[in-house]
Amino acid sequence: DISLHRPCTSSETEKRMLSSLDESGGRDVRVLWSLGAFYSQAGHYDQETACMQRVIELIEDPEQQAACFLALGQIQEQKGDYRAAAARYQSGIELEPRGRRTAYFLRNNMGYCLNEMREHEAAVPHLEQALKTDPTRANAYKNLALSYQGTGNPSGAAELFVAATRSNAADPRSLRHLESLIEANPDLLVDVPGLQQDLDGCRFAVKEVRRQVPSLRGH
Repeated sequence: DISLHRPCTSSETEKRMLSSLDESGGRDVRVLWSLGAFYSQAGHYDQETACMQRVIELIEDPEQQAACFLALGQIQEQKGDYRAAAARYQSGIELEPRGRRTAYFLRNNMGYCLNEMREHEAAVPHLEQALKTDPTRANAYKNLALSYQGTGNPSGAAELFVAATRSNAADPRSLRHLESLIEANPDLLVDVPGLQQDLDGCRFAVKEVRRQVPSLRGH
């Protein structure tokens, strides 16, 4: 069993938070959140999980509970257990959170996990909902493109990789996916109107970001 009453590191910060938690009878949600963040940064995922599960037991607000399930899913992702992560995200989704960030990442991360499990078709509605929730973030475009690619829709995937790169040219992963997709399916340059121009534009955008932010070079 994971104990939240004895330290697992030599950090004085952890000892102070545990002392505060003990003083509250283990019921101070703010301390539990802080302690969970500490364990996340320290790589102690079992202790972080215990903190989040305790928070869920203590609160009644579905928004906060959904945020906890998001954190729990991210822990399972870090462990490489995508099925367990998807189960956590589903629990959060069922709470129907209204907060845009939590709602977006529950859907986006669910789609990502389903893609990792090669369940591309099942990932599509989650990623489409993520984009409806927040169309400004690049990750859902990229993940939905990978879903389309996995379901045999390279044209749709190409358009979404372009959208992802336009949304965040500082992240070159979507451009690399696009280039690999076109290399494997050269007819896309004929079948998708304007794709060559889009490809050139994406390359230019990524290059410009790297030029303006030297720390991104080689990323």
